[in-house]
Amino acid sequence: MKEPKGKSAEFKDLKQTWDAFKATREKELVPAILANDSEKFTKLGAGIQKERLDRIYALLAKLDK
Repeated sequence: MKEPKGKSAEFKDLKQTWDAFKATREKELVPAILANDSEKFTKLGAGIQKERLDRIYALLAKLDK
């Protein structure tokens, strides 16, 4: 995806949010799932990861306009 003209801040926020989402997924969420740590993966999945995913969708909607 290319940065839309005039939407640099939104694009930067999207990239940072996506990078944080991926890092948490790989370093915390997947290991918790593989370790069958349901308390941790439920907390991560329903907490910070959901917030980030909601933010990603909102930013994508802004960038699409």
